[in-house]
Amino acid sequence: MTALRASLLVFAAIAAVIAAGCATKPAADAPVRDAVLTLQEMQTLPLGDTISLRYERADDSRCPSNVKCIWAGKIVYQFTLIGRAGAEPLALEADTPAFESQIFKGVRLVLGATEPPPRGMAHETPPHPVTVSITNT
Repeated sequence: MTALRASLLVFAAIAAVIAAGCATKPAADAPVRDAVLTLQEMQTLPLGDTISLRYERADDSRCPSNVKCIWAGKIVYQFTLIGRAGAEPLALEADTPAFESQIFKGVRLVLGATEPPPRGMAHETPPHPVTVSITNT
């Protein structure tokens, strides 16, 4: 009976260790380094040891500078913050130039200067590099 009791105690201890390992949360994301970055569409850059910023695309409906339009349009830059805690999409534009992450606490992005609207009615979409400042508050 003593051997059975010892076996049960060992089994219970192993089960407790396994259960505790399954219940752990992923490691917290490391803080980001303050920086000013210029990115091209579809480019991903690390912001720290465990967090990256991906510049997905720019949605540009602005009126070309040498054309008269009814609506001036706007440019919206689409990003994704990626880390151990998950992925968080975000958009920056002139009306909402700053973003504070809800997933990655303390991470703040601010839109830098945007490029001027394109000239003329180009058939190809011009590239839209974007500059953002990253801070860890």
